[in-house]
Amino acid sequence: MSASKTFTGVFLCALVCLLVYAVLATNFSTLTRPFFVSVGSLINQTRDLVPQKFVSYIPDSLLSSPQVQYVTPQLLPCDWTPQTFLRPTRSQCYVTCNVTNTVIAFREVPSNVTPSLTSLPANNTSCLKRVIAQHCNCCGRKIPKIAHYVRFGPYNLSLDAFISVLSVARFVKPCLIVFHGDSIPHGPYWSALLHLVPNMVHMHAVKPTEIFGRKIKVVEHAADVKRLRLMIEYGGMYLDTDYVVLRSLDDLLKESVVLGYEHKGRSICNGFLVSEANSTFMQIWLDNYKDFNDRQWAEHSVRRPYRLSVQHPTLLKVVETFHKPNFAEMHVYYDRKRVAKFDWSDNYGLHFYTRVVRKQFNQKRIDKQDNVIGDMVRHVLYSDQHACKNM
Repeated sequence: MSASKTFTGVFLCALVCLLVYAVLATNFSTLTRPFFVSVGSLINQTRDLVPQKFVSYIPDSLLSSPQVQYVTPQLLPCDWTPQTFLRPTRSQCYVTCNVTNTVIAFREVPSNVTPSLTSLPANNTSCLKRVIAQHCNCCGRKIPKIAHYVRFGPYNLSLDAFISVLSVARFVKPCLIVFHGDSIPHGPYWSALLHLVPNMVHMHAVKPTEIFGRKIKVVEHAADVKRLRLMIEYGGMYLDTDYVVLRSLDDLLKESVVLGYEHKGRSICNGFLVSEANSTFMQIWLDNYKDFNDRQWAEHSVRRPYRLSVQHPTLLKVVETFHKPNFAEMHVYYDRKRVAKFDWSDNYGLHFYTRVVRKQFNQKRIDKQDNVIGDMVRHVLYSDQHACKNM
């Protein structure tokens, strides 16, 4: 009899445990709903660029590692301002790694949460490398779909940088957009961008002060060195903040390195770099900094890579459609009279060179201007070079 009672007690206890487990499993999504944001609700609430596959932030032991795919970001309305996109909450991206898996995850946060981006550990490059391998590369590509920006010192995100990041999100559809530097951007355009493109993260970086024992004082030269090191370390795409992408780069991603002429027969521009990780050409280019001179403008960043491309033609592909028109031909795309006709339909991108034409690229908003540069900006923002021009 005693044994029977014991058996009955154990059976009832097991039954109760099973019922409790079933209830918890059934209601897990409801219980976690206030804390985790699904892809569907993220699209409906923010109209952002979001993953089609979403992984909730759960303990590392339960992480899965799906291939993250992205949809095209919402087109902007003609009457937009930076305030158009502001909402009380937004999605924030972060990356986590455990022993076997990595995940790109999103959570809903207050719009004014600080810091505005989550940071990847600068001293743990292996985590980002694993993320790239699992989420940013597939289909026989050598070059991963990850975009890098470099900037040192605090800065207010400008209109051209806002358009640059949107162009990457729209045409490259990267797994991540990483801002490398010692600070995170701020300002009205940055606040708008946080709502439009959630798959951005920050990676702290210290400005290089020397290379092969040679001092670096010019901040642009420090950024030149940093971008080469990023290409060697991670691969992907590096962009200056005044460079815009105009169409898909997918047909280039099976190459090892793709660079663009600035002046054919003379120079290659380093404002847009496309490379696999650990490429031989990028390493040769960086090794050429052994005779770096901080007082020489554009020698190692522009003229030297051209000469190296002539010496090592099999290590890279050089195209004319990254920086056409070039620095000396800017009048072609800022000319409102359109005296010089220019067909940019085969351009992969365009360098705005706003550092020297900042007055023409201002809050009057270049997307309303009747010129070639206006056509390109409208193509990025509205997917139609003629849209919103007369608004």
